Amino acid sequence: MGWSHGYNVSSGYTYGFYREMAPDWLNYAALLHGYRVPDASGAFRYLELGCGQGFGLCLLAASYPQAEFLGIDFNPEHVAHARELAQQAGLGNVRFEEADFAVLAQQWPADYGKFQYAVLHGIYSWVPVPLRAALVQVLERATAPGALVYNSYNTLPGWLSAVPLQHMLRQLQQQSAQSGPQVIRQGVELFDQLIAADAAVAQAQPPLKVRLEGIKTQNPSYLVQEYLHENWHPLWFSQVAGELGGAKLNYVATATLPENYLPGVLRPALRDIVRAGEGTIMQQELIDLAINQSFRRDIYCRGPRATQRSLDLLEPYVLLANASMSGEVREVGSAAGNLTLNPALTALMADALAQGPQSLAELIRLAAAQGHTRQNVIQIATMLLHAGHVSLGSAQRSDERVVGLNRVIANAVLADLAPYGNLAARGTATAVNAGVVEMALYRRLAEGAAVDPERLAATLREDLLAAGRTILKEAQVLQEADAQLAQTTALVSAFIAQTLPAWRRLGVL
Repeated sequence: MGWSHGYNVSSGYTYGFYREMAPDWLNYAALLHGYRVPDASGAFRYLELGCGQGFGLCLLAASYPQAEFLGIDFNPEHVAHARELAQQAGLGNVRFEEADFAVLAQQWPADYGKFQYAVLHGIYSWVPVPLRAALVQVLERATAPGALVYNSYNTLPGWLSAVPLQHMLRQLQQQSAQSGPQVIRQGVELFDQLIAADAAVAQAQPPLKVRLEGIKTQNPSYLVQEYLHENWHPLWFSQVAGELGGAKLNYVATATLPENYLPGVLRPALRDIVRAGEGTIMQQELIDLAINQSFRRDIYCRGPRATQRSLDLLEPYVLLANASMSGEVREVGSAAGNLTLNPALTALMADALAQGPQSLAELIRLAAAQGHTRQNVIQIATMLLHAGHVSLGSAQRSDERVVGLNRVIANAVLADLAPYGNLAARGTATAVNAGVVEMALYRRLAEGAAVDPERLAATLREDLLAAGRTILKEAQVLQEADAQLAQTTALVSAFIAQTLPAWRRLGVL
């Protein structure tokens, strides 16, 4: 097993950003559930265990200049990348260290100190039991009283249908010298054959076919990290809650915002079954059975304190529209099904947000004049946040750090083919998605280029070709200069009409 503890290190981890890990988001979720939270408006300390490539932590460090961030990972490749990115972007408030959780559990360095936030993503259900125990010990040593801990992991019963697939993928990996992505392709082909032959396993697990179709469109690096670990253990909520209890951590909320309204939004029969369950652990596991939960984003607290003023504390939170949002938003998808929104209230809030950032207090006052309650406004806001129609805003953003990091990101994507897919925003910690085209246009506009459609189309073509990128239309590579220019003109037109206004609202530009 060696230094990897059975974790697949054949390829580096992906370069992701997960909005649910931002301190403002964690606080919002915990307040929604009625608990006190750390103060993220002033100085605080934030720890990520298993920080991977460090990309997401750098985005947070740029967004929260008043805070101190520490990322720990056992893979030296990850740490080297993270340190280089932070150094190039001039981020002096983030530090990356190479360390083994098993060692840290025995001796937590004094200079690491205590943290108000600690997060784990893609770790807990992918490591052996002894390392899970070490992680719990690390959390006990690292968290200050009142700290919030985010832990996302694969959950039962939702992953039951994937157990046969993951088992066979590991078998194939052990029998061949093929790369991880090749093993994934071979395994998918094998299960396609089994399904076509009407194998009983497919009949017993109908979701298996849907999962296979999804795999065919997913990032190969993610699939290797998801399926090809020696230790792959989807967990029941009760297992995790019991283990984290050893670090004096108690469950307080979920960062998957709509699920904080469960069981209330379930069908009446299911709602009654869940509410009849005795205690938090039983009710959470009944919820997971009701929605066939496959992935949890749990928030724990070391020393949770309930507060009757949680809704009062939510009122100062500011919302920003991510895009032009009409009152036609009628429902939001969730693990519990599509949740219907009040059309009149949603339209009122959309109109207000179209004018600029609005605090929940301001939206509540507007809505009260039309007979809507504070709880109604907060619930709609929560659903819109989950669906990505709006973002949480804050006044703590650093223009200089955000601009510096974004320049590094865009240049790396174009010059070095770096697989980054996000840019930071000054108005929110929710980084925006950005592909190669958006990165190229960002770089030009950040350098002061005018919003001239014709000129931007010409420079976009030049920049993509100079970077060795192809110009595509309907998945076809365009070779002729006129066709390339026509396509970049169309891309620029769509960018100016849709993306640029959102970037300006959120403070990307």
